[in-house]
Amino acid sequence: MEITDPISKLLLQLISSAFQRCRLAEDLCRLSLLLHQSTGDDPPITSILIADTGIGCSLVEFQDLRCPREFNGAKIWDGLLSVKTTCFSDDEVLCYHINLDECISNKRIKRQPSQAKNGTKFSGTEVSLSVSGCMDALVAPIITFFQKMLVLHLPNVTMDLVVEQGASPGTQTQYVFVMNGDQTPCFTASNLERLKSGLEDYVLRHGNCLDMMCEQCFSDRYIICYAILVSKTLAT
Repeated sequence: MEITDPISKLLLQLISSAFQRCRLAEDLCRLSLLLHQSTGDDPPITSILIADTGIGCSLVEFQDLRCPREFNGAKIWDGLLSVKTTCFSDDEVLCYHINLDECISNKRIKRQPSQAKNGTKFSGTEVSLSVSGCMDALVAPIITFFQKMLVLHLPNVTMDLVVEQGASPGTQTQYVFVMNGDQTPCFTASNLERLKSGLEDYVLRHGNCLDMMCEQCFSDRYIICYAILVSKTLAT
């Protein structure tokens, strides 16, 4: 089913980029999402954190991101992304504010004070934003995306989603998606669905998001062969 909500589309783009950074890393990586909805706000405000321990992001990833502030006549967010990222060799964590409403490139990204790593060695990225409206509509497409990623058989990536409503511990729900390298995930799908998964895998390997058309990805007959190969692997 096609996703029409602009916030859900933006989240899947951000999650897809985080997943790609994990895939490019050689070590075991974790991709974590936290959705926290505060109580007492009308409309409710959901704080979203997307964190990964991949290779660290490039600001180029955010150049073409777009998401309107309003949808169906209602304000859905403030248009601002907060990004923290570092590579293994960096001595500090770089911090940025990215305004997706800004069309002038040199004003779109604003550097914030860095955070010292104090000699520790790690890499990763955190992207945070706040949105208005019902949180339930955001959870379903995220779970579907993670389930699709399990099909790719990547033993070095663990994914989890934590959903919180209010401050009470009893309002927290956690979803964990783990790929065991010695096991095959339970996945029943038609040949068409397997072919679609193969195409999505090719697009991710090429460094693109799943819901953005790339002429380079779809200009070569080779990708059809690649997708068919993946679909046959999934069928076995």
